Amino acid sequence: MNVYPPLKAARKTCLECAGDNVKYLIYCPNDGVHSTRCHIWPYRFGCRPQTIADQKFVTPGALPGPEVNLDDLPMVKVARRRSGRKLTPEERQRHVDQLRRGREKQAAGVS
Repeated sequence: MNVYPPLKAARKTCLECAGDNVKYLIYCPNDGVHSTRCHIWPYRFGCRPQTIADQKFVTPGALPGPEVNLDDLPMVKVARRRSGRKLTPEERQRHVDQLRRGREKQAAGVS
């Protein structure tokens, strides 16, 4: 028996529900607007909803109706938001230099 982290388990459960059809998973109607509410619907991509970039298919109101054929819809890639701050060129160079020095010490066998 495999044990999965909660978000991966939610993704696996959603894929099983969708018959391993990723397109159906993206356009899943169990959002509480088009059908009954599925409690793991926001986690169907295997990540927290806050980390997914704002895209039209994530919100329930933008999902297509039941009369739309899924094969006619485009395949959409889920993009995640990048967290953290942007480094200045000087900070980036300092980190690169620090990493290089650490690797040189490791290669020389110095602790």
